[in-house]
Amino acid sequence: MDDFFSAEDVDRLLADSTGILESLRRELRGLTGLIDTGAADLAPGQLRDRAGRIEGDVRRLEVLLEERTQTLRGEVERLAERLSGMAKEKQKFAMLLEISRALSSVTDVDDLLGLILDQANRVTSAERGFLVLVGEGGELDFRAARSSGREDIPDAEREISRSIISQVARTGEALVIPNALSEPGWSEKRSVRELRILSVICVPLRTKGRVTGVVYLESRSVKGLFHETDLELLVAFSVQASIALENANLYGEVRRSRERLSEENFRLKSELRKRFSYGGIIGGGSAMQTVYALIDKVVPSKVNVLVRGESGTGKELIAKIIHYNGPRAQKPFVRVNCAAIPETLLESELFGIEGGTATGVTARPGKFEIADGGTMFLDEIGDMSLVTQAKVLRAIQEKEFERVGGRQPIRVDVRLIAATNIALEKAIEERRFREDLYYRLNVVTILLPPLRERMDDVLSLVRHFLEKHCKEHGIEAKQFSAEAMDLLLSYEWPGNVRELENVVERAVILSSGPIIPCSDLPEPVRGNRAGPPLVPLTWDRPLDDVVGAFEQRCIIAALEECAWVQTKAAEKLGMTERNLRYKMRKYGMSRQRSA
Repeated sequence: MDDFFSAEDVDRLLADSTGILESLRRELRGLTGLIDTGAADLAPGQLRDRAGRIEGDVRRLEVLLEERTQTLRGEVERLAERLSGMAKEKQKFAMLLEISRALSSVTDVDDLLGLILDQANRVTSAERGFLVLVGEGGELDFRAARSSGREDIPDAEREISRSIISQVARTGEALVIPNALSEPGWSEKRSVRELRILSVICVPLRTKGRVTGVVYLESRSVKGLFHETDLELLVAFSVQASIALENANLYGEVRRSRERLSEENFRLKSELRKRFSYGGIIGGGSAMQTVYALIDKVVPSKVNVLVRGESGTGKELIAKIIHYNGPRAQKPFVRVNCAAIPETLLESELFGIEGGTATGVTARPGKFEIADGGTMFLDEIGDMSLVTQAKVLRAIQEKEFERVGGRQPIRVDVRLIAATNIALEKAIEERRFREDLYYRLNVVTILLPPLRERMDDVLSLVRHFLEKHCKEHGIEAKQFSAEAMDLLLSYEWPGNVRELENVVERAVILSSGPIIPCSDLPEPVRGNRAGPPLVPLTWDRPLDDVVGAFEQRCIIAALEECAWVQTKAAEKLGMTERNLRYKMRKYGMSRQRSA
């Protein structure tokens, strides 16, 4: 702008010209007056001199006016040229804005790379465009190549000057080469000579200060196609392209993370369904067959279920089996232990709380909201206060509730499975449990037998827990000695299946060899040597099953005594070795798995 006349300069030029013209007019008026009055004091020579001066002033004024007219004309031309340049700049900025919008709308990296090259070719009129990604170690990845006709260029790595690409990737500085075939430093490059490359423009793509890519454009038919203005425009374009490419990469990472999470979620849900399938229940006696029959009936429905049984009998396992095998398997399974949460907090735990209810309290949903569409398991429901019972009853009947401190009703669809180890009928008589809630929960009751009433399942449970905990702790397979198994089979298990699992896990950890001796069992189990017979004489299952269980015990004892030498064990049992192998296959026995 300093090379241009300002408005003040133009005004000053016009003022000077006007002053000269006014002076000339005064002179002419004076001379005209003298001639009109016929002044005698001026000789003809003086009049000629005066006229000559006026004539000279007129010529000087004409020259000055011509000079200043030319100056003003030049200024107008320069201003018009500048306005034309500004129009071109405006056009370029509009083009950059259009390109930026186009780039920001593409989230697939491969599609974006092609679009970047198409736009770069259009902006610079290049014949070919190449985009090369640069790894952290400087390695080049030729990702995209496009012609001016927006067609992919095959075998891109052979159609480009690697020397030029490498320099820009290494230095991070853009460059313009008007004629690579005659440019010192480039004309001797083999790729330039073989490909007959003329005009080249090349700019880096940067992400977080590091060169992550290079845009390379060329022409093999036009010299000097690219200029500094093209370079400025392409550098600005490369900034937009770098941001778009980084966003696309981030979007791709998010998409892949979502896919991985979706796959992991599906895998975990499949694992849960498998884990809590019917096969997850160990036991085949008549007592458990009754349980299985009830589960079959309630799984496809949405009725509330009351699971009753002593502590450690597996009430939560039954609840999960009902949920994960039913129509709500894809929805949440939410567990609440009513006995473990203080009564003052249980209500807000179940129904949530509104923000501002008390100082520093923020709003949070309750378990009923979290379980919406799924199943809520209320364990130890017999320990719930009457006040909370009333609110649970309303949530079951009306399918709605309010948060603590709230007034807005919240509607939910939740299937309830409740569990207790106390006699609710007695609690009703003692006015510790609401009768109406009892009938809402007790649509179907599943009664789990204690382990002492299904001792024929102990052997299968022991085998299952041995395999499970050896695998969990990374320990080679173990088994109990015959004497230790006698103790396990004769113990009454007041803690039921939970106690049995704890005993097995403890023995797996404490034992130093593959055979777990009696000494690795806890004192209550070891002190039970004078208990019931090895196989309880209960007639709640077929005789063949009882005989089979006893036969398994005898075979395992003989094999252990003979260090699993089958020939000796068969002789000890009074059977052929072939018959022994048949029995072992029948009962799934092996040195690693049998207990």
